[in-house]
Amino acid sequence: MSTFTEKELEKHLKMYIPDQDPDPNFVKDLENKLVMMERRRSITRKWSRYVSLIGGFAAIFLLMVWIISSHGQQWVANHLTALNDHERTALKTNGNLKGESEFHGVYAGDSEPKTIQEKMLNAIDNYENIKGKFHIVHKELELDNMVEFEISEGDKPGSYVVVKGTDGRILTEYRSDGKSFLFMDHLERKYQWEPVSNPGPIPEGPRYFVDEKGQHIWITRPDPARAYSAHDVTFPQDYAFWLTDPSNYKITGHEKYLGRDVAVIEGQNQPYMAKKHDAPYFKMWVDTETGVLLKLIATDKNNQVSNSIEVLSLAIDQGVDRTKFSTKAPEDWREMTGPISTGNNRVITQ
Repeated sequence: MSTFTEKELEKHLKMYIPDQDPDPNFVKDLENKLVMMERRRSITRKWSRYVSLIGGFAAIFLLMVWIISSHGQQWVANHLTALNDHERTALKTNGNLKGESEFHGVYAGDSEPKTIQEKMLNAIDNYENIKGKFHIVHKELELDNMVEFEISEGDKPGSYVVVKGTDGRILTEYRSDGKSFLFMDHLERKYQWEPVSNPGPIPEGPRYFVDEKGQHIWITRPDPARAYSAHDVTFPQDYAFWLTDPSNYKITGHEKYLGRDVAVIEGQNQPYMAKKHDAPYFKMWVDTETGVLLKLIATDKNNQVSNSIEVLSLAIDQGVDRTKFSTKAPEDWREMTGPISTGNNRVITQ
């Protein structure tokens, strides 16, 4: 059936035979031809729309490929991850964030924050041996100590960790040779020795989740070397849990620290962690290769430093003195009884 009005048909007839009355068969034939022409034009218009849509999708695809590329990542990092000093100060006004968190989890790389957290949770897999010294301060616990350590992981675990006061006196000492563990209290001249038990399996599945009761669950991994007092630096699982919510922190830069490549991470703690550590806000420097924590500054709601860690010397995979791992008890010290540590996984709940 014709899609033309009488006026439209009359217009086309006059264009072809303007000076005479048309033959009825000619009119019908012309009308059919005009209908076919209109159909072809309709199909052409539809294909033009399809081509435009395909072109738009292609442009979006190419843009995504560019963003994924290294140049695109750098552009995103430069334009989206910057948080200047004025903005940071505004976040900490009166010690509270107003409204939703200002940290939107914009990554400085494709998946760098997640990778950094995983390395912190499994740092002992990323080196064979490590030694160094760090200063740790925790105001709420009235803790201000120097910690020296030499640790071997892998097939021959063992450790030597000495905790000193600010006056240089040795407070406690921990040794493990992979078969036994020795704890020494230098102030009381007491020691405790025990055979090493199986540290337990490496936890499978997520290391953090919320259970059916609404409890927050953090699962730590055991350390075969049992270098517990050095874990804040050498196996910083507890601080890795500060990075559970990517909307609460950012990687704000990369630096060199003691010759190591580090990622600088700034953010705010979840309420439970903030209360436990008196640290609503934090800034940490993490070794990008191993996940070892090289520096931490945590601040309270008044923007005062509440606890801090600063590594003063560090050597990774440069060898250790295994004679220091000896667990032979001192002969003139008193022995304490009771278990020191099971070495099993810890489950922390809120």
